[in-house]
Amino acid sequence: MAASASTTVGGHVSRVPLLITAIAVSVGLLLGGAAERSFATASWQWYKADFHVHSVVSADAFPDLGVISASAKANGFNAIFLTDHNLGSNFPISGMTANHMFFEDSYRRWTTATTGALSASTNQLVTSPVASGTSSLHLASTSSTAGESFVWTKRGPNFRTGTSDAILRFKVYPTQLDAGSGLYVSAAIGGDPTVRSPANNPVGYTTTAGVISPGKSTVLVFYFGAPPPASFYGSAHVLAYDLDSGYCDRPLELGAWISCTVDVRSKLADLPPTDQPLAYDALSDLKISSVAQNGRADAYFDSYSIDATSSSADEFVERTAVIGAYDTPSFRIFPSVELGVNKHANRFNFGITDPAQFTSYQDGIAGILPAQQTGYPAQLNHPGVAGGITDAEAISTDAEGADLLEVRQQNMINDWDAILRKGKPIVGTWGGDNHIGRWTLGSLVSFVSAPALTFDDLMQSIFEGRAYMGQSSFVGGFSLNLDSASPDPYPARYPVYVSPARTTIPAHVAIGGGLRSGDIVRWLANDGSASTTSVLASDSTSSATYDATNPVPLGGAAAYVRAEVRSSSGTLRGVSEPILFADVAGLPADISYHVQRITTPSGHDYTRIASRGVTSTAWDAAANQLSLDLTDPAGSLVDLQGTSASSPTGVEVDGAAVSEAGSLADFDSATGSTWFYDAATNGLYLKVLQAGPSSAVRVAFGSAPPPPPQTITLNPAADAFVNSAAPTTNYGHSFAFYVDGNGIRKSYVRFDLSSLVGTVGNATLRIWGNSTQSIGYDVFGVDDTSWVESTIDWGNQPTSWNANPTGSSGRVDAGTWTSVDVTPLVQAAAGGTLNLGLSTTSTTNLSLASRESIHKPQLVIATG
Repeated sequence: MAASASTTVGGHVSRVPLLITAIAVSVGLLLGGAAERSFATASWQWYKADFHVHSVVSADAFPDLGVISASAKANGFNAIFLTDHNLGSNFPISGMTANHMFFEDSYRRWTTATTGALSASTNQLVTSPVASGTSSLHLASTSSTAGESFVWTKRGPNFRTGTSDAILRFKVYPTQLDAGSGLYVSAAIGGDPTVRSPANNPVGYTTTAGVISPGKSTVLVFYFGAPPPASFYGSAHVLAYDLDSGYCDRPLELGAWISCTVDVRSKLADLPPTDQPLAYDALSDLKISSVAQNGRADAYFDSYSIDATSSSADEFVERTAVIGAYDTPSFRIFPSVELGVNKHANRFNFGITDPAQFTSYQDGIAGILPAQQTGYPAQLNHPGVAGGITDAEAISTDAEGADLLEVRQQNMINDWDAILRKGKPIVGTWGGDNHIGRWTLGSLVSFVSAPALTFDDLMQSIFEGRAYMGQSSFVGGFSLNLDSASPDPYPARYPVYVSPARTTIPAHVAIGGGLRSGDIVRWLANDGSASTTSVLASDSTSSATYDATNPVPLGGAAAYVRAEVRSSSGTLRGVSEPILFADVAGLPADISYHVQRITTPSGHDYTRIASRGVTSTAWDAAANQLSLDLTDPAGSLVDLQGTSASSPTGVEVDGAAVSEAGSLADFDSATGSTWFYDAATNGLYLKVLQAGPSSAVRVAFGSAPPPPPQTITLNPAADAFVNSAAPTTNYGHSFAFYVDGNGIRKSYVRFDLSSLVGTVGNATLRIWGNSTQSIGYDVFGVDDTSWVESTIDWGNQPTSWNANPTGSSGRVDAGTWTSVDVTPLVQAAAGGTLNLGLSTTSTTNLSLASRESIHKPQLVIATG
């Protein structure tokens, strides 16, 4: 990476970072791409969560908690974060709320529709006759059987105890009403079957007896003439009330305005016990309709409104009291809130128990910092779409300082990438913004790796970025990390600190299941670019699992990598959290390090303003010393991890020497400041018990001894063959590669040497022979490193081969290993990438095993 005079961490530039705050920190220094020690224990697991769900408490949503829990459990969820709008049923949309819904002079918030068989219909605004305002709604239906023309809107008031009566008022001007036809208004509980939105309508509801009834529908109809036919409603329970029974200022009369008033809430008393809804359930699918049965119904409607009074604060207090009713050991609903009438954001801890605790915002982003000050992370919701800030605002403000960013659409992912390119850590989440209480296998969710299904554990893990995003069916686990042997996700919150001399670092993707044949795993990286994120590698899959390691380019002062899975048609199926890399000027190339975990004494305070980890760091070449500053809540235990080629000669925390643990087991059990160096793995671990909100740590190294001799075996980072007979065909994912002397086929192999430490003594290339050939193959160095495994073909292959081969295999026998000494090529490429070209002078085609096969090529290197 490019060198810099200072290291910027979290927006703060460190000029002389010498000390780290006194927290309990476990630090490891990473040697090249060496394996990091897995943090998670056997108790950890993936929890399936939706971080953005609305219930009937929101003014524009349908399902109660029973319906939500039933669908979520059936779809394998462990956690639902109930992010109801911060004004509950008083949340305004286009100037209307569930407690004040009206139809006046406009179709705003209302949808036109028909049901049944109509020979003619009218659904339009007209300027005469008019009872109020400038227009009335003209509805007319003609049918030789049965059909209706109507308008509908999503929601009306809820039934919460203390809510005033839901008073429905409207005026109607009938002009024709044949026998059997009718004019009516209606309101449903659980949804109206004649309203075909959402797709799972009726959504259903839970009764006061505790019976969760998805699909259950009760419809209250208030009509002139005849009620709508029962055939429209299927199994729904319909209660029909004749408006000529004292609801209006006059009986039915053609050619005159009739004013009607209905106390809808009072009709709940007419429901049998099996149909009684919960107190916080609500009216939905409000309708205004003309229905024709063997005739015509024609009328004008005006001055429609339904009103109730309900305290938003009381609604959320009542929600807290009932939200745990459906929890089990493997399923929880957590009380959260979507902040703002505009510019939405999520606060996840909103289980208020007193109306005085209630708070709301016009712009949700104004609540991000107050949410973080309560000790829990905040999320910026859906930038670039209705209710969110613009994409440009999200990028320029680094997601308004939120800890999490909703990235469920491509524009939101683009915003995320733009922020990551600035070197700003931010965790992505998926959630459905679900208003209907229904999930499918394709629903967008988040999977969180945590030790237990508790609020604090999930909040800590999602803040740290121990997660991935995927379709509901993508349940096998999807981790991006630095350890080729680990299935655990890297904590994306914390950058990896590396030397500017490093050009690449190996990263590892492990997918434990859920892939479909033809899915494509794409690696994306910016290589330090501030403007572009590019595809680093792309692998088509044929099995349910995937495991691969690729070198990540470290250009510029800030680089990152992430991975995603797309179907063969391009549909996004899963996204990993990122890993960010930051330069430390002068840092030796064999050292890198990162925060692995911070454990606060409160069990929360996991926000960007509280648990900040490394806030500055520097390398002092003259003193051969690493220094770090940590900023976290006093009493925290911070775990950093990595490797170094040599052991420290001493560690200090806030000027006091820290003793070395006798073993890694002793280190793990220690509760105070300590450190341990594991010579077998080059792993360095440091714990610092932070006495105050900041601590200074110094890690001193003596004159570094030469690394011990070792032999390492590397597999290729990429390989492919090219074929002049198919000059535009890519063979990067073939299970074999080929050479022949007719000038038809050549092969390329690449190895990542960034993890090499010490002097290369000798290096041998070993390749498995699939076929027999008497002459064998020659190995050439290739100076051109730009070829890409997934795109190389005969036409774009490198031309800069060395003039003479470095070595030759000799005779190749099928089913045996071949060996070629490539020591000078490895010595020249140490610390970077090694690119080899294979050819043969024989006219007999030779098949060799590629990295996609069981017998992967090997580069065996002895160092001293």
